[in-house]
Amino acid sequence: MSNGNSQGNSVWPIIAVIAVVVAVAVAGWDAMLQKRVKTLEDRLKKTESRLAEMDKGAQAAASAAAKARRRARAEAAAEHGGTPVPGDTKGTPKTQGK
Repeated sequence: MSNGNSQGNSVWPIIAVIAVVVAVAVAGWDAMLQKRVKTLEDRLKKTESRLAEMDKGAQAAASAAAKARRRARAEAAAEHGGTPVPGDTKGTPKTQGK
């Protein structure tokens, strides 16, 4: 009796080979994606550290600018014989008592 295949072979070995090829391809793809994720995580860490350094630099620059404004306001008040208004953060020279 014939099973429909002229050579009498089963189709299951072919399906097994295809399944193994697909499994190997999926494993390779997974390894590639894991490597890419690791690379992206490293880049993210580097970017975050650079951003933190930039933020510290910006805070230092803002602090220096505020100090320079206070000094300029005090110098302007001293030139005009008044005293600087406390709490003036806009950098405008205002005087009291004159």
